[in-house]
Amino acid sequence: MIDYGVISGCANPGYLVDSTISVINGGGVVYGDAVFPGFAVSHYGIIDGCHTYGQFDGDRAACGIVIAGNEICVDDGIPNGESLSVLVKGRVWAVMLSDEGAPREGDSVMISDGGLITSLSERFIQAPRGWVFTGDYEKFSHDLSLVGVWITQ
Repeated sequence: MIDYGVISGCANPGYLVDSTISVINGGGVVYGDAVFPGFAVSHYGIIDGCHTYGQFDGDRAACGIVIAGNEICVDDGIPNGESLSVLVKGRVWAVMLSDEGAPREGDSVMISDGGLITSLSERFIQAPRGWVFTGDYEKFSHDLSLVGVWITQ
């Protein structure tokens, strides 16, 4: 229930920021190493009729952000071969390192190693077209923050 954050007002990786219309590619499968809700992923193609998504790879375009599934707390990630859903349009809480401050609303989103969202050019690997910060920001833990990302295209 990814809209739980909207209803309850809580922010968690991979929850929706608000009730803006979203497009979610469900029924995908993890390819390779585990992926985590709130992190950007790359599309690795179609295998046996299933879309496959894996950890963000700078040589491939980022296609969306993993959203939280029924297992709200996924400590070890979603492993290879397991199903996942990826938000490809809409507003979602994404993971950023806590040493960055709150980004400005409307600034372009950049992606760093491992699919972490960043606003710092020195961590930049890719800046997907149509991804902007919503201005929402929450301290999540001592080493991670959450930022609202709006994927518009």
